[in-house]
Amino acid sequence: MKVYEPALWALLAVGAAAMIRLFSVPVKPWLRIPLNGALAVALLAVFNYFGAMIKVTLGLNLPNSAVVAFLGPVGIPVLLMAKWILNI
Repeated sequence: MKVYEPALWALLAVGAAAMIRLFSVPVKPWLRIPLNGALAVALLAVFNYFGAMIKVTLGLNLPNSAVVAFLGPVGIPVLLMAKWILNI
């Protein structure tokens, strides 16, 4: 076992506890919009990372993020269908 390994496990445990605490309480409405926007950008970035392997990507921009923030994960297939229909 390396010297820093217990510290990493402790940091991981504290981070997991913080995430559980964060998502277990209701989010205030004024905080929900930026949080959804940040999660949408993260979801699009992950999709673009893995989608690049099969040459299916979406732009990481404000309109796409707004669609994914509003619709949730269902927004990605909607954007892909719109891209396919409009032949962009």
